[in-house]
Amino acid sequence: MGHIKDDTEAGVSEPKPMYTSFDSRLGLAGTKHIFWTKDNASWVNLVALQRMNLHVLQKELLDEAQIIISSKRMDEAAAKNVRHLLHEYCVALRDREYMRNSAKVDDQQKSLYALYFHSRQKIARTLGNNLGNGDGS
Repeated sequence: MGHIKDDTEAGVSEPKPMYTSFDSRLGLAGTKHIFWTKDNASWVNLVALQRMNLHVLQKELLDEAQIIISSKRMDEAAAKNVRHLLHEYCVALRDREYMRNSAKVDDQQKSLYALYFHSRQKIARTLGNNLGNGDGS
Protein backbone atom coordinates (compact mmCIF):
# COMPACT_ATOMS: atom_id res chain seq x y z
CA MET A 1 0.00 0.00 0.00
CA GLY A 2 1.34 3.46 -0.88
CA HIS A 3 2.25 6.16 1.56
CA ILE A 4 -0.04 9.22 1.65
CA LYS A 5 1.98 12.39 1.79
CA ASP A 6 1.08 15.03 4.31
CA ASP A 7 1.07 18.71 3.33
CA THR A 8 4.74 19.19 4.23
CA GLU A 9 5.89 16.22 2.17
CA ALA A 10 3.69 17.26 -0.73
CA GLY A 11 5.41 20.64 -0.88
CA VAL A 12 2.52 22.62 0.61
CA SER A 13 3.91 25.22 2.95
CA GLU A 14 2.30 26.58 6.08
CA PRO A 15 0.33 29.75 5.41
CA LYS A 16 2.06 32.84 6.69
CA PRO A 17 0.29 34.51 9.60
CA MET A 18 -1.74 37.53 8.56
CA TYR A 19 -0.42 39.50 11.53
CA THR A 20 2.53 39.56 13.84
CA SER A 21 2.72 40.18 17.55
CA PHE A 22 2.18 43.66 18.96
CA ASP A 23 5.82 43.75 20.05
CA SER A 24 7.03 42.92 16.54
CA ARG A 25 4.75 45.43 14.82
CA LEU A 26 5.77 48.15 17.25
CA GLY A 27 9.45 47.34 16.87
CA LEU A 28 9.29 47.30 13.08
CA ALA A 29 7.35 50.54 12.89
CA GLY A 30 9.34 52.38 15.53
CA THR A 31 12.91 51.39 14.76
CA LYS A 32 13.15 53.54 11.64
CA HIS A 33 12.16 56.59 13.71
CA ILE A 34 14.50 55.84 16.60
CA PHE A 35 17.78 55.17 14.84
CA TRP A 36 19.36 56.31 11.60
CA THR A 37 22.74 57.11 10.14
CA LYS A 38 23.70 60.07 8.00
CA ASP A 39 27.01 61.62 6.97
CA ASN A 40 29.00 58.87 8.69
CA ALA A 41 27.26 59.55 12.03
CA SER A 42 24.58 57.71 13.96
CA TRP A 43 21.53 59.32 15.53
CA VAL A 44 19.16 58.08 18.25
CA ASN A 45 15.83 59.89 18.73
CA LEU A 46 14.65 59.56 22.33
CA VAL A 47 11.33 61.27 21.55
CA ALA A 48 10.44 58.44 19.17
CA LEU A 49 11.54 55.91 21.77
CA GLN A 50 9.20 57.54 24.29
CA ARG A 51 6.37 57.36 21.74
CA MET A 52 6.93 53.60 21.48
CA ASN A 53 6.86 53.42 25.28
CA LEU A 54 3.47 55.15 25.23
CA HIS A 55 2.12 52.55 22.81
CA VAL A 56 3.20 49.77 25.18
CA LEU A 57 1.51 51.50 28.12
CA GLN A 58 -1.66 51.97 26.05
CA LYS A 59 -1.71 48.25 25.29
CA GLU A 60 -1.23 47.40 28.97
CA LEU A 61 -4.13 49.69 29.91
CA LEU A 62 -6.35 48.14 27.23
CA ASP A 63 -5.44 44.66 28.47
CA GLU A 64 -6.49 45.68 32.00
CA ALA A 65 -9.74 47.19 30.69
CA GLN A 66 -10.49 43.97 28.80
CA ILE A 67 -10.07 41.91 31.98
CA ILE A 68 -12.38 44.26 33.91
CA ILE A 69 -14.98 44.25 31.13
CA SER A 70 -14.87 40.46 30.76
CA SER A 71 -15.15 39.77 34.48
CA LYS A 72 -17.56 42.64 35.07
CA ARG A 73 -15.69 43.50 38.25
CA MET A 74 -12.84 45.62 39.43
CA ASP A 75 -11.34 44.35 42.64
CA GLU A 76 -8.74 46.11 44.76
CA ALA A 77 -5.80 44.46 42.98
CA ALA A 78 -7.12 45.46 39.55
CA ALA A 79 -7.76 49.03 40.74
CA LYS A 80 -4.22 49.25 42.12
CA ASN A 81 -2.77 48.01 38.83
CA VAL A 82 -4.92 50.42 36.79
CA ARG A 83 -3.87 53.34 39.03
CA HIS A 84 -0.22 52.40 38.58
CA LEU A 85 -0.53 52.09 34.79
CA LEU A 86 -2.51 55.34 34.49
CA HIS A 87 0.11 57.14 36.56
CA GLU A 88 2.91 55.79 34.36
CA TYR A 89 0.95 56.70 31.24
CA CYS A 90 0.23 60.28 32.33
CA VAL A 91 3.85 60.83 33.37
CA ALA A 92 5.00 59.40 30.03
CA LEU A 93 2.62 61.76 28.18
CA ARG A 94 3.98 64.77 30.05
CA ASP A 95 7.54 63.59 29.50
CA ARG A 96 6.95 63.18 25.78
CA GLU A 97 5.48 66.67 25.50
CA TYR A 98 8.50 68.08 27.34
CA MET A 99 10.81 66.06 25.10
CA ARG A 100 9.08 67.23 21.93
CA ASN A 101 9.38 70.85 23.01
CA SER A 102 13.02 70.40 23.99
CA ALA A 103 14.24 68.47 20.94
CA LYS A 104 14.61 71.32 18.50
CA VAL A 105 17.27 71.64 15.84
CA ASP A 106 19.26 74.86 15.88
CA ASP A 107 19.96 75.31 12.16
CA GLN A 108 22.28 78.28 12.73
CA GLN A 109 24.68 76.31 14.92
CA LYS A 110 23.98 72.86 13.41
CA SER A 111 23.50 71.42 16.87
CA LEU A 112 20.82 69.29 18.49
CA TYR A 113 19.60 69.42 22.02
CA ALA A 114 19.93 66.51 24.44
CA LEU A 115 17.12 64.33 23.11
CA TYR A 116 18.88 63.34 19.94
CA PHE A 117 22.07 61.44 20.55
CA HIS A 118 24.74 61.79 17.91
CA SER A 119 27.91 59.78 17.59
CA ARG A 120 30.65 59.12 15.10
CA GLN A 121 32.06 56.34 17.26
CA LYS A 122 32.56 52.87 15.81
CA ILE A 123 30.00 51.26 18.15
CA ALA A 124 27.26 53.60 16.90
CA ARG A 125 28.16 52.91 13.28
CA THR A 126 28.17 49.19 14.04
CA LEU A 127 24.69 49.47 15.56
CA GLY A 128 23.53 51.20 12.38
CA ASN A 129 24.94 48.44 10.21
CA ASN A 130 23.41 45.75 12.44
CA LEU A 131 20.02 47.40 12.12
CA GLY A 132 20.41 47.52 8.36
CA ASN A 133 19.86 51.24 8.42
CA GLY A 134 23.17 52.50 7.08
CA ASP A 135 21.66 54.31 4.11
CA GLY A 136 20.59 57.45 5.99
CA SER A 137 16.94 56.48 6.17
